[in-house]
Amino acid sequence: MTDADETRGRMRAIWFDALRAIADFELQRERWLDRTNTNPAWSYIEFVCKYPDPAQLRDGVQKGYVSPDEATILQDFGETLIAHRSPTGNDRDHEAILSDPAWQEVVRAAGIALQRVEALQC
Repeated sequence: MTDADETRGRMRAIWFDALRAIADFELQRERWLDRTNTNPAWSYIEFVCKYPDPAQLRDGVQKGYVSPDEATILQDFGETLIAHRSPTGNDRDHEAILSDPAWQEVVRAAGIALQRVEALQC
């Protein structure tokens, strides 16, 4: 396996894992509400920050990390993700975010995007 193949695999894993995590409401509930979990990677803020932005996706298409169709799905969902605002204005208020119907819609949209990406990979 070449370095380029390894990089491609790593970038795909990071981006698609970010989508999977956003689509997994139970994972969020488990990790975000666990008071003993001090790892900042398990937070609303990090879930949003880890998601690829349009520039990263354009670069990913140019470098062959993702197909144009995959990038379009990821970017379309990304617009839904970045439009979400914490209902209390506090991005650390995980209970409020998880209870927010708008966040639940984001999670649902992530699930649909994930299904669409997986359908392309068949």
